[in-house]
Amino acid sequence: MKSKICKGCFQEWDEEWEHCPVCGFSFEEERQEGEWLRGDIIGKRFMIGSLFFERKNLRIWRAYDAVLEIKCFLFTVRKAYARSLLLVADIIRQKQETIAQKVLQYADYDEYKILEVSYQTEEDAKESLESIKHMTQQEVKIQPVIQTMHYEEAKQVLPTDTFLEERYRVIGPLGIGGFGITYLCEDINLGRNVAIKEYFPSEWAQREDRFVTVKSSAMIEPYRFGMDSFRKEAKMTAKFIHEKGIVTAYDYFEENDTAYLVMEYISGTSIGKKMKAKGQALSPERVCEILLPVLDSLDKLHDRKIVHSDISPGNIMETKEGREVLIDLGAAKYWYDTRPNLAAAFLKPDFAAPEQYRTAKLGVPKDEGAWTDIYALGAMMYYMLTGHKPPDVITRLESDSIKLLPFRKYKVHIKKKWFRIVEQCMDVDFHNRYRSVTELKKALIEAL
Repeated sequence: MKSKICKGCFQEWDEEWEHCPVCGFSFEEERQEGEWLRGDIIGKRFMIGSLFFERKNLRIWRAYDAVLEIKCFLFTVRKAYARSLLLVADIIRQKQETIAQKVLQYADYDEYKILEVSYQTEEDAKESLESIKHMTQQEVKIQPVIQTMHYEEAKQVLPTDTFLEERYRVIGPLGIGGFGITYLCEDINLGRNVAIKEYFPSEWAQREDRFVTVKSSAMIEPYRFGMDSFRKEAKMTAKFIHEKGIVTAYDYFEENDTAYLVMEYISGTSIGKKMKAKGQALSPERVCEILLPVLDSLDKLHDRKIVHSDISPGNIMETKEGREVLIDLGAAKYWYDTRPNLAAAFLKPDFAAPEQYRTAKLGVPKDEGAWTDIYALGAMMYYMLTGHKPPDVITRLESDSIKLLPFRKYKVHIKKKWFRIVEQCMDVDFHNRYRSVTELKKALIEAL
């Protein structure tokens, strides 16, 4: 059966239906509403759908964000009423734990102020609207914002108080990698902290003032290819806006001859840093406490045929409330993607599976899938249970025996069943590993 994309709410619906089952739009009913028209393109980014709500100076439009490739709602007021829109933003943020909604950005578009909000369902949008109608300014609790941070000076890093898009103030670097620099920033419009990842491939690029330039003409093509991959990361991350165990993407823009991905700032510490600080192995119970929520998040990726490809202790954050969040989809790819990619740049030898080395050698994905992330999960478990990283897969393949050293070699006294789980995860032949995170999760729960 054929399907159509609704022009009112951008939901797919069956051709035989006369009206969209979500918003009621009919293709025969080309209504024009308000000062904008359905189908208008706003700011070269948003396609306007049907009007969801209108009262006095506020209009809420269903829309499609062509940059993040997601459906969204646009709250719009004329600039004279900007304060009321900020109140709406605070109310929505305060209700994010009970209603599936995310405030993405607040910006100027012509004579309007626009608040972009993502709802998981139409029902969430209706419930949110009711909460907005009945709350007052006195009930809103303003969240504290980090204004400064201490960090070691580093080359090529944007200085503190640099403004991006005229609305994000750089506070300091959170992390520096081979392909990007992540900053703690202040979203001055919404009064919140965000993490902004800047595309900065240090091998090909350098900074001149605040602008990013390639080091030589021979590096122009690789630089552009890398930026395309960075843009793809933004769109892929945006697919999981409402998954609590995956970092949220708020915005993406290009400036200073490079690109920026605006994300949720997670106040917490990576599992990698916690392991280094602790300096000792974790119990099987604690390992499962960390990994079981991560498996649920990975299951969401794998359902969409996406492999993370960079599972490691440094890419799992634990919030101050004890919630595990999977970050950094920079190496993520679709299972059956045959396009060239930058796989070699993201390989972490201690956690990379054999098929990832084949991908790096060939330049295109080869045999990667859920089992690839499962290998990395096994390597993480080995590290967390012993306090020692496992030998990388190349060393294993080149040695006389590809077997892993049993845990007792590190004077770790836990039952053999835990080693057997890790051993199956880290089998060099991916056909012998657990075929899904669901299988692995079942094995872990049974072992507990």
